[in-house]
Amino acid sequence: MFLYSKPHISGSLRRGFSLVEVLVAVTIITIAFIAVLSASTRGVVLARLALEETQVSFLLEEGAEAVKFARDLNWSNISALTLSADYHPEWGANGWTIVSGSGVSGEFTRKIQFTSAYRDSYDDLASSGTVDSGTRKVTVSVAWFNGVATVTKNLEFYITDIF
Repeated sequence: MFLYSKPHISGSLRRGFSLVEVLVAVTIITIAFIAVLSASTRGVVLARLALEETQVSFLLEEGAEAVKFARDLNWSNISALTLSADYHPEWGANGWTIVSGSGVSGEFTRKIQFTSAYRDSYDDLASSGTVDSGTRKVTVSVAWFNGVATVTKNLEFYITDIF
């Protein structure tokens, strides 16, 4: 029967192994910390982008509702506006009004443009044809600087003199 004896490791060699183990552990912990920090930073950036997109959606919808409100009061509130000029909604004592120029809401700039609507020979809305004086194409735009570039989102719809 052979007996194997355990090899003897000197104290300085043991300290060397301990130092390597500590370096490996510190490296693993550092990598894990950087990964968590990176993920949380990315999460904050994405949350901010989501907040901006939500605010923009609300501003676009509010602009569309303001146009509908002005139309509901009287079609002349829409038909009297200069085509392709910039307007923005303002809330007043009597509700929404459409006023000249673009409006600023915090970091966002909103404008509304009205253009002619056209009908084809089948009386359907078209990009060209006969001008329909009782309908306008409306474009609500919201622009903001996202830290890198200016971003613009648009909402287009048609509004008709229904009253």
